[in-house]
Amino acid sequence: MLEVQERSVVIDHESIPDFMEAKVMSFNADPNLLKGLKVGNRIAANLLVSEDSSQLIGIEVIGQTALP
Repeated sequence: MLEVQERSVVIDHESIPDFMEAKVMSFNADPNLLKGLKVGNRIAANLLVSEDSSQLIGIEVIGQTALP
């Protein structure tokens, strides 16, 4: 995780098969799910996509990455 904001996170994510290539981008999430997250956390989450929006759900910290 590269940045944690009030309602979103910036993530350098892996490819999501049949949906999106790997890239760095911002994802919306419920602020309650972002409490306690820190830059450098490695997370697993599900991406909930609707016709007009998307958001991360089920966020779980699975490790830590050292960032420069």
